[in-house]
Amino acid sequence: MKSSRAVDGSLKTHFDDNSCIHTATGRPFTWWQVDLGIEFYIHKLAIHLRTDYKSRRKGVTVYSSVAENQTNTGHLCGSTKSTSPDVTWMTCDDTARYITLYRNDHSNGDTAMSFCEVQVFVCDAGTFGDDCRQFCHWLNGPCNYENGECTGGCKQNWTGTTCSDRTADKQGLFGVMTYFPVTLTLV
Repeated sequence: MKSSRAVDGSLKTHFDDNSCIHTATGRPFTWWQVDLGIEFYIHKLAIHLRTDYKSRRKGVTVYSSVAENQTNTGHLCGSTKSTSPDVTWMTCDDTARYITLYRNDHSNGDTAMSFCEVQVFVCDAGTFGDDCRQFCHWLNGPCNYENGECTGGCKQNWTGTTCSDRTADKQGLFGVMTYFPVTLTLV
């Protein structure tokens, strides 16, 4: 089936809805990969698994990498189990351009994968923490995406390790960061 269905924006999870992919059967391993086009800080992933056929959920591993590959290498974001929920979330916390799903689990007789959508969530520069909702007002270079540490200094009127403390003479409000999925390009 068309591999592009896994990034078509449809969250339908039945194969007959023409929104899921199915890799080849009878192979020693199978893989699927998406090219994000440029490197992003990948915060989380959501894998929308088929709900009408659950036997191929176990043993799918998800990797992020800056280089194209079709193997089980790169930064391990997580893996699925036979009991994984219909929407399985994984935290990557890695800078990457490619996301690869890989399976070599033969426990159900083949290594085929079948899933419906892969969503990739990134943090914008200047945000950090779980769900990228905390801000750091950095001066030279973005803050650390995990802990918010600003090694390049803070913008004027901001202080602290994470450049998120207002100086006493400037009080006010600032905007809210949105958390968004990335538009994906399939390789």
